[in-house]
Amino acid sequence: MMDNLKVGNVYKNVLIGKDNYLFLYDGGQQQIAHLIGEKYPSVESVCNFYENIYNRQLYCKFKNIKYLHLIYPSKPVICINKLPEDLADKVNSLYYYQYYKFIKNRDFIFINNQCINVKEIKEKIFYPYFLLKNLNNDNSVFRILDTHCNDYGFIQIAKYILLLLDLENNVEYFFVKKQQKIGGDLANMIKSNLKADEVIYSYSPPPPQHINIKNEITIDNRIFLPSNSNTIKICYNPNSIYTQRLLIFGDSFINATIIFLKPFFRDILYIRSTTFQTDIIELFSPDVIISSNAERYLSKVENDKNSNMYLMELYGDKNYHPTHDFKAALTAQLSYKHHKNIYDDWINNINKN
Repeated sequence: MMDNLKVGNVYKNVLIGKDNYLFLYDGGQQQIAHLIGEKYPSVESVCNFYENIYNRQLYCKFKNIKYLHLIYPSKPVICINKLPEDLADKVNSLYYYQYYKFIKNRDFIFINNQCINVKEIKEKIFYPYFLLKNLNNDNSVFRILDTHCNDYGFIQIAKYILLLLDLENNVEYFFVKKQQKIGGDLANMIKSNLKADEVIYSYSPPPPQHINIKNEITIDNRIFLPSNSNTIKICYNPNSIYTQRLLIFGDSFINATIIFLKPFFRDILYIRSTTFQTDIIELFSPDVIISSNAERYLSKVENDKNSNMYLMELYGDKNYHPTHDFKAALTAQLSYKHHKNIYDDWINNINKN
């Protein structure tokens, strides 16, 4: 297999870069083809994206909910110096070159007979390209053998999210770091036992002594699913800095960021969804909503108007058997607005254990 791991080779859909860096090459989103301009998102996708953001922020403004949409830059765009030479000069940001240019010099755009104020969507979109690019000059912000950011990169993004939400952002205070050899999803794709030295940040709340980590809950349904589709994660932190409730719609990138947001929010509900689920919003009653996507998912964007009812997708599935604890946590979180006694009873049971 070592012959397949030469710089510039594509092996099992993984591009081999410099210094053992691995990159997703094709995949369902044809990542590299979109980044080098061989493929383009449709005009419909671009329009769907901006129509979604505009309508989401309108909804949140009406409901008095803080809202932010986060786009995670692709690894090849940030770690361009680790790409093979023949690709390094061709790779460009998919968001900047195919999406942002659509609104760059406009005050208004018209989509489906709707007049959209460009300023109102610009201020809701966070694309940390320059943040990660500048940081990456001194410290790597992506894992070597993985598509995702490393913990340092995720922490910096979490800090900026909190800053944009006008909240404290002393994230490092709640974590200790250590060196560890780990693999990654790209190493798994090529069925390699490769490991790389990475800095890992472990959650470790500091004193005062009254903080009881046992009463903090993080639970999800991932092990009961055949893939990461339909993942739901719930975090409850009675020791949080703020009592605010955070609802997240997104993919594995924002999911990996949640641990670094946990010290600041009382309740966090993560739904792996590309669309805005207003029924879940109504039930969960959040103070803050973050929607998010990895940059490669901009290759095709669906309109929120075509979304399915997420909460019913696995209803009656004979192969789906989440634990009682997960079902109790989800029931409590979705009862917060209309059946608060169920949420309160759940909290009381946690405190008894």
